[in-house]
Amino acid sequence: MLLIAASLMLPAFAAPDAEVAPVAVVAGGHWEAGAVKGTYRVVAESIGFEHVSCRVWIEWVTVPGSGPSNVAARVPFTELSNGFWACDPGGNAISLVDDRLTLRTTHTYSGETRTFEVILGAPGEYRMVGQ
Repeated sequence: MLLIAASLMLPAFAAPDAEVAPVAVVAGGHWEAGAVKGTYRVVAESIGFEHVSCRVWIEWVTVPGSGPSNVAARVPFTELSNGFWACDPGGNAISLVDDRLTLRTTHTYSGETRTFEVILGAPGEYRMVGQ
């Protein structure tokens, strides 16, 4: 059910290319779903030009067997991507250790800092820590 809802939300995250700048791509961890195995990949983008915010995609990438790897699922991290949270620049903004994703952000207007923590699961599934 999460995959269906997430796929319907994808167009809401579209932005003109001129307003999107990559912040970071982080890969790691390991997932299994039946006979299929893979790793996680997190893609963070800065969007906007006056009030910059962060858009984050979580991807579940299959481990190549006899062919190339594929993205088994790709969902937006909506809890972060729907607000005015900017991903802190630099290598410390995003960390992925095993199945735990940590994103350090700053609110565009207030300057408040916030750390988002997520436990990643099977393709298309994640849960927030501490909320």
